[in-house]
Amino acid sequence: MNNPFLSKTFVKIWLKHFKENSQTYTFDFISNVTFLKKSLLPIYTNVGLNLTNGMSYALKNLSANSTFKNKVFLIYDVPTYFNVDLENLKKSNLKIKKSKQYEGILTDLSNYDSFDDFFSSKFKSKTRYNIRKKKRLLEKDFDITYSVYDDTITEEQYEFVSENLKTLISTRFNSLKRKNQVLSCWDYYKELMLPLLKEKRAVMVTVNDNGSPIGMTFNFLSDKVLFYAITTFGIKYLSYNIGHTTILEIAKWCCDNGIDIIDFSKGDAEYKSRWETDKYHFEHHILYDSKSPIATIYANILFKYFNFKQYLRDKNINVLLVKLKYLIKPNK
Repeated sequence: MNNPFLSKTFVKIWLKHFKENSQTYTFDFISNVTFLKKSLLPIYTNVGLNLTNGMSYALKNLSANSTFKNKVFLIYDVPTYFNVDLENLKKSNLKIKKSKQYEGILTDLSNYDSFDDFFSSKFKSKTRYNIRKKKRLLEKDFDITYSVYDDTITEEQYEFVSENLKTLISTRFNSLKRKNQVLSCWDYYKELMLPLLKEKRAVMVTVNDNGSPIGMTFNFLSDKVLFYAITTFGIKYLSYNIGHTTILEIAKWCCDNGIDIIDFSKGDAEYKSRWETDKYHFEHHILYDSKSPIATIYANILFKYFNFKQYLRDKNINVLLVKLKYLIKPNK
């Protein structure tokens, strides 16, 4: 419920930065999703493309609705745990192809009464001891405080934390000799984060040393899901397992605020995977008019194209490309 990537604010700011002045489309048979049309092709893609952390939608009135006639609709990155209701497709000419993409991981907190209950159930006593030991050591060696920024954030606070976020990401990824998607779209994220915080569609958690952030996460929010989106930390604190400390603070906040799921999205970083309770996959959903030969052909082309891209990812071709791009244009 209340998917942040379907909000008017998200749609407006994404369009401004990536498809300014483009015509958008909505359809009665599919709720809440705003689409863009591929030039000269009967293909409609969701606003946000692959820059969301999880799209959702609902289908209705398919038998009486003909607005999907001769069309193809591509919806990127639908998490399998969303359980989109596709029952209406059985009696309709609208059909679907699902292309399995990246694997995602999540932490399900819904069966626990408190953070302590979850923490004790998830980790063995030795692991709990080690996580807390690193946290205590960090607090002993530095002047550590923790901050949560929500709808009460001021513009002055936002300027401070956003600039620190950018600096920490730049330093970390330069040391890794890798490009970073957030930095390449920084103006977009900078404009997006504050209004979503104000609308309670986002929350930022920071670990601070002497008042300056050294571990930071910006997270999108729906009613029951926290989408772990942008995260970074100071590289000189690496030995303190600051990633675990940041997630620990996030998990506490979620338990205190009625959030059932921490969705860590794509990527298998060790500090995230250790908090995992479940795996899922992102899927690209290709909806098409099965009575239209043209729509059926394009749907099959898209399906095979995305399956091939995932095959290349499974072979780690994407990792090689990321390193090559950095070598060619490290400062881009």
